[in-house]
Amino acid sequence: MPANTADETKMGELLDKADEDGFHVDKLYGDTAYSDWDEMKKREGETKFYVKVRNAVNKDGMFTKDEFSIDLEEGKITCPEGNVAVFGPDREIKDSGLPVSFNEEICKDCPLRDKCTKSKTGRTVTINKNEKDILNAKNEQRTDEFKEDYSKRANGERTISELTKYGGRQGRYIGLHKTKWQILMAAINNNVKKLMSFINNTEKRKKSQIEGVLCPNGT
Repeated sequence: MPANTADETKMGELLDKADEDGFHVDKLYGDTAYSDWDEMKKREGETKFYVKVRNAVNKDGMFTKDEFSIDLEEGKITCPEGNVAVFGPDREIKDSGLPVSFNEEICKDCPLRDKCTKSKTGRTVTINKNEKDILNAKNEQRTDEFKEDYSKRANGERTISELTKYGGRQGRYIGLHKTKWQILMAAINNNVKKLMSFINNTEKRKKSQIEGVLCPNGT
């Protein structure tokens, strides 16, 4: 995969390639770039995705979508002030989403208006076509189980960081064969350093234990 390619655009291809090579991915840990809902739903039951969901943003610094309560079954959205906007729960949601607007008069007199919207016609919240999956994922992210499991991703990120430090950031050669050789050398270099660090730390612990037995009082 080219280095300048967005991660989510090639996620499916990479998973298929892993299967072809005999390495099925049971769990995939990723940041928000991997939240490709169509791809994840297609692989439901095959691969468990521990992927962070993007937090909602508001370019004007006002209430984000995350601060609204969305009930897809009842077809209603509740704002931070407690006002409700309704929509048809069975209505088809297009790729562009479903805009749901609050009543203009309600927003006009709302005490939180300055923190919510500048629109003269009231606040609008757009329902994503994958809103149900997004809401479920955000709820799961709050659980201790997800937090504990997702923390494993840090180990992989640390290894990638070390590989880039030892020559794996940029290809020095032309061609996949030579580039593969370069990253292999970077990995060997990293592994040797890890091994030597482990040996040195083991020797230090042994020496500390021996000194503690010989001099229990520190004298």
